[in-house]
Amino acid sequence: MSSIDATLQQRIDVRMPSLPSWLILSAVTLFVGLVFLTSEHRWDRSSLKDYVESAEERAIAAVSGNKLRRFAFFAIAGCGTLLLLSSGKWPALREPLGLCLLLAAGWSFASVLWADSVGFTTKRLFLLLLCSCGALGIASTLSLRQMAILLLCVTAGYAFMGILAEVLQGNFRPWAAGYRFAGTLHPNAQATNCGAMALSALAVWKGNALTNRRAGTRRWRFGAQQMAGCLFISAVVLLLMTKSRTASAAIIMVITIVWATRQRLALNLMLAGSALVPALLLAYAITFTAAGSSVGEAANMGRSDSQGAFNGRLPIWEICLGRVGAHVPIGFGYDGFWTAERIEDISWEVGWSISSVHSEYIELVLGLGVIGLGLYLMVQFLAIGWFWLRYYRLGFGGDALILGLLLIGAVQGFMETGYLHPSSLVPFMTLSGIVRLAFFTDHQTSWAGVA
Repeated sequence: MSSIDATLQQRIDVRMPSLPSWLILSAVTLFVGLVFLTSEHRWDRSSLKDYVESAEERAIAAVSGNKLRRFAFFAIAGCGTLLLLSSGKWPALREPLGLCLLLAAGWSFASVLWADSVGFTTKRLFLLLLCSCGALGIASTLSLRQMAILLLCVTAGYAFMGILAEVLQGNFRPWAAGYRFAGTLHPNAQATNCGAMALSALAVWKGNALTNRRAGTRRWRFGAQQMAGCLFISAVVLLLMTKSRTASAAIIMVITIVWATRQRLALNLMLAGSALVPALLLAYAITFTAAGSSVGEAANMGRSDSQGAFNGRLPIWEICLGRVGAHVPIGFGYDGFWTAERIEDISWEVGWSISSVHSEYIELVLGLGVIGLGLYLMVQFLAIGWFWLRYYRLGFGGDALILGLLLIGAVQGFMETGYLHPSSLVPFMTLSGIVRLAFFTDHQTSWAGVA
């Protein structure tokens, strides 16, 4: 080794003292939970009208932002940088997915050149940069299995905090007509949290089961595997209590797909042929929960709003797409459509407070145009295919988690937003999982499993 190589190696090897992996995981879990607690969570969320802030509050937040939230994301960027430096691992472009991810990120940052509101888009891009630094550091340090444990602890903590908030405020009334479990989040966002909790519990359960099976042990005493099973059941119950129709259907479908992936081909064909059975059972459960007597009431999950999810969103889509005009190829700039003026204007036009188009794919067209939409879809489909194949061949719970989160984002993206913005917990952890395999695992070892 030459003197130059020796000097470079010495610089690379300068890292923090070695710490137990459980201690690092515990610290990162606590830190991530606190950071994303500052984003969408409100202690009095269940007391707000329709669970949302007023149009004026949203407009003010869009302009001035939240100081605590800004500090939190600066902190997660610093934490990610520290984790990256201490791990001694440096990202390397080895897979096509990594190249597609870089192209999508490059197009997002380039959008500041044609942004409708340069200052607004610059703030959003800076937030994207901070979150990406955090995801990069976590991907360099934690395995996919450790990410599943992290996500399970954080989402379970949020769910418990939400129940406690509603109980103390007297809003926890599952038996009441029209009740929706919100906790500290909007019910739709709480449904995503519960879905991520269910998937991470399933991933931890499968990871422990695979480890025990390979070790030849069969333990029936209560432990991590049984606790994960209990948390999985709790997450599904809370998911149904949110009465988020699209999210509940999408998440239950994704959980079924993930579970069926590792089954035999004959069983998969039987599941595909009998897909009507779980749908009927779900409809019956919804009807029982909502005390409804018709198919329409069952599909509505006991909610008082009679408009269907699609019909309610269609006017919003028409209004927003009608304002795109010549910006269709390139958009208004990354996340730059919803300025304070447009929030107030469109909220007044539709008759209720709104700050998103309620469709991730249309949101991408508004911000990055059809070119940006194509790049993000390329990343999404490549990642789904890669994680599905890995999970099918290897059976690791960490792969099951990221596959499930990607599928939820793909399905829910038609009717909701936020699944491609890493400033929320679930997209952040999804991005961390993708980066883990795209930049920190070479082709020779990628099929050995990242347990």
